[in-house]
Amino acid sequence: MARAGRELKLKGRHRLKEKEARRILEGLKENFGIELEEESLDIARLGEVEVILSRKEPLLFRRPGEVWVPTLYLLLKHPEAKRRVTVDMGGVKAVSGGANVMAPGVVDCYREVKEGDIVWVADERHGRPLAVGVALMDSEKMVRERRGVAVKSLHHVGDRIWEIGAETS
Repeated sequence: MARAGRELKLKGRHRLKEKEARRILEGLKENFGIELEEESLDIARLGEVEVILSRKEPLLFRRPGEVWVPTLYLLLKHPEAKRRVTVDMGGVKAVSGGANVMAPGVVDCYREVKEGDIVWVADERHGRPLAVGVALMDSEKMVRERRGVAVKSLHHVGDRIWEIGAETS
């Protein structure tokens, strides 16, 4: 449900051209190992953010001039996705509430993560997606460091992108 005073209207919704959809899905496969065979994808705006939807469920989003980022809804269906950062249970509440991931809370990381990559964050007990963000360290440093921010959060449970899916499901 939308919080009071927040507008969750998707604007300008239209079908993506097949060629554009194929290009975006190829990037998703290359970067995250997620292979989707969608017959049709829609694109809409939520404020300044573009969102790609399949049957009303948000799959990917991006801010102007940035790369497409998988949503938590997509990652819930594809827990095998690459670029996973696992956090200890002590960090779950903060991360799922939108906080950045601190290096001391990282217990494991997909080995090929480089600084600047889009990553997703999961809890160590259940492996459920909590957030998606930008790696501020490479994978080795993320696991080794005991100080600093490891991942800058872009999308988390309960944010505006999450609420789109909650309202349509």
